[in-house]
Amino acid sequence: MILRAAPALYNQADQAGLREALRRADRDNLKRDQDIALVAGRLILTAPGGGQWVVQVDDAGALSATAL
Repeated sequence: MILRAAPALYNQADQAGLREALRRADRDNLKRDQDIALVAGRLILTAPGGGQWVVQVDDAGALSATAL
């Protein structure tokens, strides 16, 4: 996250904008002990040897992995 430099004096509007930016960024972060649903994007796993794999699921629930 990139934030503007703080103003020299307290500014309520600046603080409101900062708090809103923090709320938006927090909403996009993954949280511990919560379900993770990927609607867009891919699930990419990295193997111990460094290879990367895209994990997919079909409509029957079968999982597959494709090397990147």
